Amino acid sequence: MDIYQKSYNKHVRLAREAAKGLTTLARAEAIYFYFSDNTDHPHPRWTYEEMMKNRLSDHQFPIDLLRDMADLTARNEMHAVDKAEKNQS
Repeated sequence: MDIYQKSYNKHVRLAREAAKGLTTLARAEAIYFYFSDNTDHPHPRWTYEEMMKNRLSDHQFPIDLLRDMADLTARNEMHAVDKAEKNQS
């Protein structure tokens, strides 16, 4: 498994744990707080607010938010590792 996939899966798992037992908008807020407090996501508040404005349903919103935030966080972590490896060369 590559760096991106490991990071993505890790953040999905941890964000789900942070939102365990919650539903709809409360679940989305817990996911937002996980990424805001525990990751290097570049703009979690902006992502949360923009996705909230454009949501199609309160049920689907936390699912989409989790996927989007985990994706961007994993991509940033993957690029950080690549950059560190290039600097060591």
